[in-house]
Amino acid sequence: MIKKILVGYDGSQASGKAFDLALDMAKKYEAELAILSVINPPDLPEAIEIEEIIQQATNNFQESFLSLKEKAMSFKIKLFCEIRIGHPADEIIDFA
Repeated sequence: MIKKILVGYDGSQASGKAFDLALDMAKKYEAELAILSVINPPDLPEAIEIEEIIQQATNNFQESFLSLKEKAMSFKIKLFCEIRIGHPADEIIDFA
């Protein structure tokens, strides 16, 4: 039986569809749902640029999380959202 479902979310249409599918699965299996968004800053920018990029991406993800949380609540699904900074594949594996 599935107890937890992890969705990598980047704000794209495809990740929105993945979230919808995961929401249906979470409802069917009464599972918890986790959303992970990863900010992958450029390799060699100046420190000021990195902070601005991270802050803007964080704000965008947090705004997106609000609508995802509303959807999950309408299905009575427990939703956990997290934002990490690093290489997406590494962060997803570490989170899982």
